[in-house]
Amino acid sequence: MGCALSKTQDEHATLSTTLGEVYVFFPGLRLPRKVDFGNSLVREHYSSALIGRLAALRSKVVAAAENACKIAKANNKASETSSIYELRSALENYLSALQGMTTTEALGEEGSLSNCLEFCWSNQEDEIKESVVPSVYYELLSVLHLLAMLSLLEANLTLTPKPSSEDQRLRPNDGRKAAVEMLLEAARILDYCIERVYPNVPEDLKTKFPADVQEELLKSLQLQALGQTLEIQLGLAIDNLKATLAVKRRIACEAVKYWQMAFEGLQRVRLQNNWGEKHVLFLKWKRASAKAAAYYYHGLVLEEGPDKSKAAASLQAAEAFLAESRTLCRDFSAASPVTKKSPVWGAMKSLSQKIPDAASRAGITTTKGVSQKHSKLPELPDFSLSLQWDVYELPAIDAIWSQERSIAPRPN
Repeated sequence: MGCALSKTQDEHATLSTTLGEVYVFFPGLRLPRKVDFGNSLVREHYSSALIGRLAALRSKVVAAAENACKIAKANNKASETSSIYELRSALENYLSALQGMTTTEALGEEGSLSNCLEFCWSNQEDEIKESVVPSVYYELLSVLHLLAMLSLLEANLTLTPKPSSEDQRLRPNDGRKAAVEMLLEAARILDYCIERVYPNVPEDLKTKFPADVQEELLKSLQLQALGQTLEIQLGLAIDNLKATLAVKRRIACEAVKYWQMAFEGLQRVRLQNNWGEKHVLFLKWKRASAKAAAYYYHGLVLEEGPDKSKAAASLQAAEAFLAESRTLCRDFSAASPVTKKSPVWGAMKSLSQKIPDAASRAGITTTKGVSQKHSKLPELPDFSLSLQWDVYELPAIDAIWSQERSIAPRPN
């Protein structure tokens, strides 16, 4: 999925209406459009060598991005991994040169590159299909956003089953630990955008940014990546005979927090197209699944104590949220653009059988929707969030900047 997002609404109609299975949702790949590095204002203040270097590196990004989308649309899985590697390499090389534009000297009023250049990118979740913003910070955020989306795309590909046998088609391949690393890499990059880039953006410029790179959406995507990390870790814990009920409950409860915060953040972003609506449905689906798991394990822990009524209520809530998650999964798959319904996998593959059995043992028959029971839901334990990740660091500034007489590289 994903690259169809870079097309206009009319072009969408000519593409296949059904995209592949979704294990990790991401709002497509934003594509860079051509930039005129050779305009007179730029040439007046910067050397032809620097201008040529920036233009060449960005052109490689444009070509690699277009190639990656072409391969994705052709559903050529064999070539998709190599195209992602090619695009990531081009982005990191360009990022090294792009950093020089963010130095204090480069951003000075006299001959500012940020004022000289207009950066254009396609949008995915904004109603405006393309945005042109004369800001190096917009360009930096767009490049980092694309790198983060590539990590989510790779995680989705890693979890997608390989069609070598019928048995493997029943669940994603066992690349779950690799997928966790990719999800955490996306979270690291998005965290850098929020903590290191956005504080430098002037307030008047923030209002010109499309929804795709607005701070709330970047934060929601980061929380989503962390929620999905815990979803996979819960599946690994279920497979681990040494993992206790308390450990599984904590993982599930923390996942609920991440999905809830991701949903609340997305609600604060103005999304007015099909992909934005589909994104919201994905978060609702995963939040319901996480709540089903959390209430199930909370109920099992309570069953070991004296309060059997609270245990029964928790298992009742788990069964209700499981039913809600199944409905939301169908709604998500059916929402435009239509995606194939993914098989039940990971933690929910096991819990979709265990939750009804546990509820039945407790003498529970769920006949009403969750919405009618919210006021009676038992409280889940309020665990502090414990996921940690390494800080993302930009690559070293391209050496060509040190050759510019008026601009010296900013120290790391």
